[in-house]
Amino acid sequence: MRFGLFFQAPEADDQTHGERYAEMFDLIVLAEDLGFDVAWLAELHFGGAFSLLANPLMMVPVIAQRTRAGSSSASAAARSRASSTAFA
Repeated sequence: MRFGLFFQAPEADDQTHGERYAEMFDLIVLAEDLGFDVAWLAELHFGGAFSLLANPLMMVPVIAQRTRAGSSSASAAARSRASSTAFA
């Protein structure tokens, strides 16, 4: 069985967008350290109230710098509205 996380990353009243992104990246690193297999990022447009991730592919290089991300991240994103980063 594989376990993963799903991030929609909506706006938060008490955090800047940068803080929300930093929190998401930190949680993805923690998830990998805890043995999770994949992180999925939603792709939602037209409003931060629902999600700050209008183009989740832009997050993949940052996640790859911090994790043992596999090459499946770009290919999965190209086929799906949700991007994934698989940990090696």
